[in-house]
Amino acid sequence: MKNKLISLLTAIILSLTFAGSSIAQETPTLASIWTCNFRDGKSMDDLEAWADFWVEQMERMGADEFGGIRAAAWTPGMAGAEFDVIWLEYYDNLNSFARGAQVYSASPLSVPVETMWEGIVDCENSHHFRTNIFQGDNVELNDPATIETFRCRFHPGRSMIDVEQALVRWRNVLGDLGGTQRFVAYMFNPLHSTSGFDVSYYGVYDSMVDYAHSTTDFLTSAEGQAMNNEWNSIHRCESSLFTGNRIIPGD
Repeated sequence: MKNKLISLLTAIILSLTFAGSSIAQETPTLASIWTCNFRDGKSMDDLEAWADFWVEQMERMGADEFGGIRAAAWTPGMAGAEFDVIWLEYYDNLNSFARGAQVYSASPLSVPVETMWEGIVDCENSHHFRTNIFQGDNVELNDPATIETFRCRFHPGRSMIDVEQALVRWRNVLGDLGGTQRFVAYMFNPLHSTSGFDVSYYGVYDSMVDYAHSTTDFLTSAEGQAMNNEWNSIHRCESSLFTGNRIIPGD
């Protein structure tokens, strides 16, 4: 698999290559996403033990150096999932990610972290910019959360322009449905990725009950059905359900 440390160093080089001498405006949140399968004999218990060790070493390196890092682990909520676990790390922006990666790669404390990680999971890594596209009213998210994901490829002739226009209408539909839409939604645009997906969307719910309630109200309304057809005309998506737990709390 792609080594975690090498991937971080690659991102640093690319960020420095494309960054100017001065930055007038920061990027959106940078998400580093690891889609993983367990090695033989390994399980979530091993990954949780690794996570504890990783957090300890990060604190020893200087937690303030890691750009407001947040982390979470997702496990499939449906049979037949492509991955055993998805590991996510969020940074305030690309610059904070690069600074943290530089500290991490320069520290000898990262070596046992990498060795332990490599022995537990076999992963592919990608980097994305994450933006908040919907915030339901009075939403309080607790662990474990329910996450619905859509990973999408554009139909010929379609682009992010169509997505941005559809997002305005989608939010209006959700607003008309009122307080039943109790979730938070994010859009992920790839920075470095080999998955072939053009854009992804993640909806985060406090529970499976909230997910079912919100989705039922959306899909059984005339406006929701029309909106669903519009999304399908823009891109073809693969959807999944996951259970998520925060390792380092944050948004």
